[in-house]
Amino acid sequence: MRARRMSHLVAVSVVMAALLVWGGSSRATSTPAGSGARGSIDLTPQLFEPGVVSTGAHDFVVRFTPRMDEVYVMRSGPDWYTGILRYRRRASGWGPPELAPVRAPGSLSYPFLAPDGSRIFFDVRLPARPGAGAPGSPDLWSAPRDGDGWGPAAPLGPEVNGPSVEMHASVAANGNLYFASNRPGGLGGFDIYRAVAVPGGFAAAENLGPAINSADNEYHAFIAPDERYLLFDARRSTGAGGNDIYISVRRADGGWEPAAPLGSELNTPAADMRPYVSPDGTRLFFCSDRSVGDPDALPSSAEAFERRIGGPGNGSQDIYWVSAEIVTRHLRARQQ
Repeated sequence: MRARRMSHLVAVSVVMAALLVWGGSSRATSTPAGSGARGSIDLTPQLFEPGVVSTGAHDFVVRFTPRMDEVYVMRSGPDWYTGILRYRRRASGWGPPELAPVRAPGSLSYPFLAPDGSRIFFDVRLPARPGAGAPGSPDLWSAPRDGDGWGPAAPLGPEVNGPSVEMHASVAANGNLYFASNRPGGLGGFDIYRAVAVPGGFAAAENLGPAINSADNEYHAFIAPDERYLLFDARRSTGAGGNDIYISVRRADGGWEPAAPLGSELNTPAADMRPYVSPDGTRLFFCSDRSVGDPDALPSSAEAFERRIGGPGNGSQDIYWVSAEIVTRHLRARQQ
């Protein structure tokens, strides 16, 4: 009885958080706050929090805590100096950014929060040892939740990490880990792998095979909490231009259907990457380097010019959001 009550309270808190985050409506068909009239299905991607989360820098990923009262953002400057920031939700909107309270002996990137919020996963690139030359290749680490922050971080085991690059973790509700690697034996450059959770760690990672991977690069996976579908991006000759976002649905036998582009609403001649679905399942986030506005338009003033080249939509990577109905629509079509 107590467990059911706690589950109910958590569900209620997620709905209330959605009411705040999505500007007054938690429905998947509502329009994000500030993007136009509510009540319509927002299948046209919108900049997410322009000037706050989407800036003139490279903004790569957003990751929410389960109650959506915190959002973690990966951001880089023009020289790709990268950090992970945390924003806290206030009654008036998102508060000022702070460095994410995650510590590890190297540069950090690509955070991902477990669906229950108990752990954070991220990439760590260790600095070069004296006389060793270049820094090491990124590996996957994790840290447990510890009050307002995160506890000691540690690398995942050799079943996951190796001499090659391991990057961009995504974790299902059962603990299964999905990530990208360019290790030998794959189908292309980077492939997507899965490591099944076992007591004390993970089983040896396995390549997801040709339904997902190809001779090109596949990376930046997002696994649905119930593992019903997988989102990722790839740059393929059959795509719309740059990286495109793909979806694959898991079959009843545990295999995967051949991946398909997720739709023209998302995929453009620009690079559209790093898909992620919010914890309440209503919003799909991704990043894109698409430009906003007419590049040949004459600026009306010096101030307007500076805003154009220094703000979101300037050709750097920005965070966009759209209704997760795009995913639901694909899943419904596969059932027909």
